[in-house]
Amino acid sequence: DDIKSVKIGKNTIIGSNSIIEHNVEIGQDCIIGSGTIIKNSIIGNRVVLQDNCKIGQKGFGFIPKQNKNLKFYEFGSVYSLEGNKYIEEKRLTILLCGNLIDNAWNSKNIKSEIFILKNIIENIFLKFNIEPEIKQDNEVLEMNFNSSTAKIKKLDNQLLKKYNIEENNIYYATIPVDELFDNVSENYFKVEKQSKYPKVIRDFSFILNDDIKFIELQELISNTSKLIKKIDLVDVYKGSQIDNTKKSYSISVTLEEKKKTLDEIEINRISEKIIKNVNKELNGEIRS
Repeated sequence: DDIKSVKIGKNTIIGSNSIIEHNVEIGQDCIIGSGTIIKNSIIGNRVVLQDNCKIGQKGFGFIPKQNKNLKFYEFGSVYSLEGNKYIEEKRLTILLCGNLIDNAWNSKNIKSEIFILKNIIENIFLKFNIEPEIKQDNEVLEMNFNSSTAKIKKLDNQLLKKYNIEENNIYYATIPVDELFDNVSENYFKVEKQSKYPKVIRDFSFILNDDIKFIELQELISNTSKLIKKIDLVDVYKGSQIDNTKKSYSISVTLEEKKKTLDEIEINRISEKIIKNVNKELNGEIRS
């Protein structure tokens, strides 16, 4: 009866002199080190060594149990059964757990949340010139593009309880990878010699009409100066602080000169030109 109360998944390896307590479930493809005491159930694809140390997904490296502030990503394959045939789909998975930033003299404690992960995924899509259709249903946020769907979700509390995971602030996202690369050309990946002079970063927040896409703003600013090397989307805001027909794009613009160090006069000239062009071409205003 004691043996029947323990469930062990396929392809799991258990080292000698290990102790597995009653009613414990161990998922498939796990490795349990010799002399390890297993008191709680374990999700699949884990490596557990002794009683005070574990490895997350295979290949991640050691993660002490007391470390609750984690950030993972992994490329891998997911298999689903359609009829009598298994279908392979390549995916990128991202996981945030606990605090993104701990309290410090110059920063406040920032916890993981679904909208921070949403911004990360949106920036990935922007790299591939994709603007997904976003839908939210309770704790699940879906981002539809082409014929695929990326999902962002908070890890289920029942699952956390089952595997004795105390931290409940865990979010993950999965993105089908293959269709991302359908949108890029052969010369998408370019390598350039790095400048020996420092980059300059300036932040802007523009209020624009709701129908204006980020890529329109990005292209307009990119054409403002040859010294503009990168434009990152930091945040998109729609809410009570601005008109309901508007939205706010917060962006970070990187300037770089390969022949000299940029001076303040040149930086201000480009910044003023960016604001002027956005106001003229997109009727945008600087958000105060």
